Amino acid sequence: MSKIKRFAVGLCVLALAIPAAVAAKGPGNHGKSGENHGKSQNHVSKCCKHQPNVGFKVDGTLDSTSTASAIVVDVKHANKFGKAFEPVGSQYSLGADSSKAKFVGTNPFTSGADPSTYSQYKVKVIGKVVKLKKGCTADNSPQPTVRKVTVIAPGTSEGPEGPGGPTGPTGPTGPTS
Repeated sequence: MSKIKRFAVGLCVLALAIPAAVAAKGPGNHGKSGENHGKSQNHVSKCCKHQPNVGFKVDGTLDSTSTASAIVVDVKHANKFGKAFEPVGSQYSLGADSSKAKFVGTNPFTSGADPSTYSQYKVKVIGKVVKLKKGCTADNSPQPTVRKVTVIAPGTSEGPEGPGGPTGPTGPTGPTS
């Protein structure tokens, strides 16, 4: 009977040792990476991956802190989608997109204009921005894409089609009679 008792004691010790070894390892560390199974907390849901792009337009004046490589716009007007990321009254810094600027009239940066007169220059910014779907946030959406920046000098027309532009009446391709 002592053999049976030894066998029973050995079985009890083994039965207690197996759950203790599993508990020491800890739950959820499966696989090679050691990360928990299940969905990641920073995962973008399928509906937020493909959001439609819509056009935005921001109008304003050139800020006195602007430089040729970093244009800053004092926002005076924006369409519905432009107001979502740059509300009226804020400052919109173009940064690297400043290289896309086209100048109508004199360029304030190369003509040596006084920075205090920069507020007389009008600026128009046109581009694409993501229209957020319900349940999606701006954190997991791309930043706006600037397509066109136009800086208009004071006293000039609103664009190239005006009286002084190439297609206006006094321009090179305008009416000759």
